[in-house]
Amino acid sequence: MAICSKYEELSPFERVEFIGKLVHAVMSDNFMFQVGQDIIKTGENKGLFNGVKILPENGKEEETT
Repeated sequence: MAICSKYEELSPFERVEFIGKLVHAVMSDNFMFQVGQDIIKTGENKGLFNGVKILPENGKEEETT
């Protein structure tokens, strides 16, 4: 799966800041937590997680072929 162009255009610092702000928002507010769950569900429905393991069982990255 290719990285979306808007995320790809971010600098490494901007990527870390973006993800950090998302995490902070869902940690800090019940409504934002629900929005995060909705984003995940939408991603699942679009097939964005097909073939992706966010947290592999052995705790190490696994290569997909």
